[in-house]
Amino acid sequence: MFNTGYFSLVGMETIISQIASSSLSSPQSSLPSSNATVPSFPLSFSANASYFKKRPEAASLVIRKMVDPIIRMNELRKGQVNLVLETSPLDRPQVEKMAKVDISSFLPYAFYQVSINTKLFPKAEARRAMSLALDRASLVPQVTDRGDGVVLNYGPFPSDLFSGNIPEYVDTPVPNLLPEDIDEARELARSSGLDGVTAILLYPDSLGDFGTKMAQNIVAQLARIGLKVEARRTGNQVFKRMVYTEKSYELALVYCDGFDNLYSSLGQ
Repeated sequence: MFNTGYFSLVGMETIISQIASSSLSSPQSSLPSSNATVPSFPLSFSANASYFKKRPEAASLVIRKMVDPIIRMNELRKGQVNLVLETSPLDRPQVEKMAKVDISSFLPYAFYQVSINTKLFPKAEARRAMSLALDRASLVPQVTDRGDGVVLNYGPFPSDLFSGNIPEYVDTPVPNLLPEDIDEARELARSSGLDGVTAILLYPDSLGDFGTKMAQNIVAQLARIGLKVEARRTGNQVFKRMVYTEKSYELALVYCDGFDNLYSSLGQ
């Protein structure tokens, strides 16, 4: 996180390169700015010498927009960039092997969810069957099955929301009221008429390879209860239109981000 005195930039997964020539000495660096050009990229900041707190070690900061994950990792590996924000969870295994690189993680109010169009799946038993069929920990091997840096949620709020923030009052996570139960899921699928039904699971380009892996495993797990799902990747704008405006989707893999966005997107 860079606290400029005017705004903060925060990433879900922050990767800090501490190569010898790096001017960034810690995962959290203060860089008060005297001027900035917003909103075009790259953004350039210069240190404010008159800032009343400790003078930053870096004289300047340049923020570049680098969408391609391969280029991003290559730049980090070569030391051309010092810090990467908002990385894909799939990047972590390879970053952990890189020399002189530290990983600083924090868990924001953000999560991945499968949205079910209740007009097409009106029976609560059918929706319950889908939830019970999912083994969340195995959705993306080496990511969702990690013991650290990942919290498996069983509802729209982080399961460690209370135990992680007020452990003196609550020392246990939110209980899982819908644990994986494939036998009950199959029974509910049969009784609700879900067995043999076909559906399309939409997910946006913005989820990248991580979204593809998760969508494919969701398809495989739902197939165990007789639901025939096709994962279909689509453009971000088309996805938003179909899911949020037209509501013409059947199933959708959605990434909900941001504390405010989390609550405002629940009704969508």
